[in-house]
Formats: sequence, C-alpha cells, structure tokens
Amino acid sequence: MLTQTQYYASLEDREIHEGGFSGFAQAQVLKVMPDEAPNMTDIEESIKKLKANDKELKTLNINNIKNVSVERLVELCEAVKDNTTCVRLDMASVAATDKVGKALAASISENSTLKSVNVESNFLSGEAIAEILTAVNKNQSVIELRAANQKPEVLGNKVEMKITELVKANDSLLRLGLNFEFPYCRIKVHEKLKKNLDTMRKVRVSKEDAASKD
Repeated sequence: MLTQTQYYASLEDREIHEGGFSGFAQAQVLKVMPDEAPNMTDIEESIKKLKANDKELKTLNINNIKNVSVERLVELCEAVKDNTTCVRLDMASVAATDKVGKALAASISENSTLKSVNVESNFLSGEAIAEILTAVNKNQSVIELRAANQKPEVLGNKVEMKITELVKANDSLLRLGLNFEFPYCRIKVHEKLKKNLDTMRKVRVSKEDAASKD
C-alpha cells in the first residue's frame, strides 16, 4: 500500500524514496492557512474621494466588507457617475441588491473611465445584471465585468438570451464572469469575447508595426 506522498509521486512519475506500509492509509498533515485579512477600506472616505475626483483613486476595492447599508452602497455607486479617475471597481460579497445594481448601471451608462467592474457573490437578479450590461454597452469602455455567484444563481433562459444578445452587440468587452446554464448562450458569448480579443490583438500589432516603421 502506498502512502499519500508516494501515490502523488507515482502520478507525477517521480522517484519514490520511502517504503510502503500495511494497514490503514494516513493522510499528510494539512497546512493551516491564515485567514484573509479584513478589508479595512473606509466606505465614507471612498465616497468622498469619488465625488472629489481624487486622482490617486485608480482602484476601489470594498470586497467582503460586511454590514454596509444598501443606501450607502447606492451612494457609492452614484458617486461613480461623474468620476474620471477610478478605472477598477470591486464590490464583491457586500450583499448588494437590485437597488444597488440599478444605481451602478445608471452610473456606468454615464461613465467612460471604468475598465473593470466586479459585483460577484451578491444578491443581484438576472434582470439587474442585464441592466448593468446594457449600461456597459452604451460607452463600451468597460472591458471586464464579473457578476457570477449571485443568489439566486439561476438566470433563466430569457435573461441568458438577453445577455447573449447584449454581449454580441459589444465590441470592447474582453472578459465576462458569469455562469450560463444553456450551451447556446455559453458558446455564443465565448465566441464573441474571443472575437473581441482577436480584434484587440490585431489593432495592437498594427500599431506596433506602424511605430517600428517611424
């Protein structure tokens, strides 16, 4: 009988240095990983910086901050509307509801600076996610949208089809974090994102070639 270490060594075609043993298998001692440090971002201060268009605020991460009221989250999203410095907004696991999602969508539709938005692991419905994506399509400046792992998790065929059509109409989105139940939607979204990536690569190569000739 092999130990756990020997078993994995055999899978990786590595030399086994220790002998086997008889009896019950014993697992290796698990390494205890330290807990992730709490997010100490000050929500009130972040809202002030967004409203003041603080040039130092390029990335705002409020992931996993607990007990933030819906009203405060809405205020933060509304502050994004006229901001021209923040390019990345992370607000995963903050118990955001559709009210927050709608406020975020309204701001994204007027904002052409944001490049990445993360609203994973919240309480956004499929309709709210579709509304955010509709807003993304207006300026098409957001290149990454992460919205997976919501409660409820199931989007439904109608919403998935709507999101698919929205993605097909977007020529700048490169990454979409969302779980699709229906193969057609999953495939079409993947194809469109791949096409956008290929187009971006061709544009970059063309610019590099032009620069090398100057």
